[in-house]
Amino acid sequence: MHLRIFVCLAFAALCACGMGGSQSSQSAPAGGPVPAAQVLRNAENADSNPAGAAGSAIQHIVVIIQENRSVDNLFQGFPNANTQNFGLLKRPGAAPTTIPLQMIPLAVTCDIDHAHTSWAGDWDNGGMDGFNAATAPISCPSPNATPHPADYAYSYVNPSDVAPYWAMARNYTLMDAVFEDPTSPSFQSHQHLIAGQSDNTSENPKINGVVAKIWGCDSPAAARAALYNGLGDTEPGIFPCFGSPYPTVADLLDAKALKWKYYAPTIGTTGGIWSAFDAVSNVRYGPDWANVITPQTRILKEAANIPSVTYVVPSFPDSDHAGSNSTTGPAWVASVVNAIGTSSRWKNTAIFVLWDDWGGWYDHVAPTVTQNDTIGGFRVPVICISPYSEQTNPASPVVDHTQHGTDGILTFIEQTFNLGSLNMQDSKETALDECFNFKQKPKAFVPIPSSAIYNKQYFLNEHASNVAPDDD
Repeated sequence: MHLRIFVCLAFAALCACGMGGSQSSQSAPAGGPVPAAQVLRNAENADSNPAGAAGSAIQHIVVIIQENRSVDNLFQGFPNANTQNFGLLKRPGAAPTTIPLQMIPLAVTCDIDHAHTSWAGDWDNGGMDGFNAATAPISCPSPNATPHPADYAYSYVNPSDVAPYWAMARNYTLMDAVFEDPTSPSFQSHQHLIAGQSDNTSENPKINGVVAKIWGCDSPAAARAALYNGLGDTEPGIFPCFGSPYPTVADLLDAKALKWKYYAPTIGTTGGIWSAFDAVSNVRYGPDWANVITPQTRILKEAANIPSVTYVVPSFPDSDHAGSNSTTGPAWVASVVNAIGTSSRWKNTAIFVLWDDWGGWYDHVAPTVTQNDTIGGFRVPVICISPYSEQTNPASPVVDHTQHGTDGILTFIEQTFNLGSLNMQDSKETALDECFNFKQKPKAFVPIPSSAIYNKQYFLNEHASNVAPDDD
């Protein structure tokens, strides 16, 4: 199965663009001019903290998935993180030039196209200079928006709008060199986090070119997900309900009699498209469907009883998705983290907070070309929250720069619980364990400051809507 794009274009030149130097996690640049292709790597803890070591310390793993943000967009200027406050932009018929990234609010009404084919344009053969309207169309309500809609991707979020995320990163550990494994939008990204693959699909399910409102076995019969075809797609593709053999982490956990839950909005409501197991036929039509819990807000009531593995996906307004015109995403995540952190489960839990794909937003670090001439997606932020998170001084936060793919979270689950492997992209990644120190004294939970309005009770009372979140 095809798991990453096979790149057959000027491999030697791409290696020059895609490989970077090595720096320690304490000395990474905080911003400014960083070579566009630089990839920081930190393996200081790799030998002392093998993922298997988590098995004696970690009994619960929680994966909280948010939507569509790059590292440069969401953590611009975060201390010790590898971010850059300008980008490269190549307009048609002209050489690339630099453009400053402009600060925008989290609640924006423009949704930048982040389809697989738009990824190829953004990447531009390693140039990282195509994040503009010529290759990534956007939907904006006004041509007079600031920044100008044509360059909207060259923006970063006002840090005050995402203060809870910055607090999590300061008190625990931010990883700034984790690359989305597929070069695709949300459907594929969510599949990779449970299956290490997406059955060779490359785009969100569509019906006659329009993104479907349900993604999976419950989709209308006409829905199709395009298939990978180099840097393009083969359309219309296949019905997005994956039959046997399509093993997932659920099969591995079931085989070990370990419990799991997947908290997601109800199918057919906003955010229900991100309920990844709806696309897995043996789960959707089998007894394991009882482990898919709706609405997702039930995690706030059940945090003290989380099973071995828990996934949490948001509703559209709480997702950080561009176009939501909402700022509640950080408070939503803070509510979930605080519910778990203040429970008895904290002492042996590892929480990963991540954003599923880049969402079309600019990022200056080019994905690396591997030895099999394959390439992954762009960087997405990952925050590791645990009593064992590698963090000592919030004023000068530890930022881990070890290069990983997002499927490394799946690998971490497999190795922590000795599950074996799905032998897909999970077997090619290394577990995200450098952000932990399992030899340190476990730390007490540091609550995440958040909104007094958007609190636990607000989310428990939140009403689902039927807005279609991903329309690229």
